[in-house]
Amino acid sequence: MLKESDMVYKALRDSIIHCEDGMRSSRHCMYSVYFIMVTFAFQQRWVFLLSFLVLISFQSMINSGHLAVERMSTYIRIFFESKRDDIHWERLNKDPKHTAVYQTTCRDFGWFINTASSSLLAGASLIGMVIATVETYGSNYRAFPPDAWVGMCTALLLFFLVLCVNKKIYLNRDSSESRDKVIITILDMSLEEFYQRCAEEIKEKQEIERKA
Repeated sequence: MLKESDMVYKALRDSIIHCEDGMRSSRHCMYSVYFIMVTFAFQQRWVFLLSFLVLISFQSMINSGHLAVERMSTYIRIFFESKRDDIHWERLNKDPKHTAVYQTTCRDFGWFINTASSSLLAGASLIGMVIATVETYGSNYRAFPPDAWVGMCTALLLFFLVLCVNKKIYLNRDSSESRDKVIITILDMSLEEFYQRCAEEIKEKQEIERKA
């Protein structure tokens, strides 16, 4: 029969797998909705602006999933794996040597497309917006009406917003690599501090009871 701690560990591992499946589903839905919208965008160029909002929404969901995985991974590593010698999965994901091997072997062109997919699609939307505007008003940009300039400037702003959201993707790796991973370092340090504080309080309580 499983102990309560083992059941919690299994539930956390299952939750991580569930989050990873959810992120894959979100990315597939993002592709589907995006390409459906793009098929109508050249008839009505303002649809390109809506495509940016779709990318921002789905990428935010993916980022939330990555952050949830990081939180559960940190919890498992500190509260479970640090106490045992037979479980090292989440500690492996934080190991610098393993991280170096992973970056060398797994970070290929396909990995880049998968990670930066929303940014690449946002770039396609920006180019599509410019092409659709030129097809509508001609190549003389000085003759563009104000609404055309508003549309292209809005597309450019939304493009950079997608880049910022995509840059905030949280990966289960060494959090000291980039300033964008500072939040992961804060989560790790906060949980480790809490764990040490609880251990010290239990130790002090045991000493008081022994003296009594």
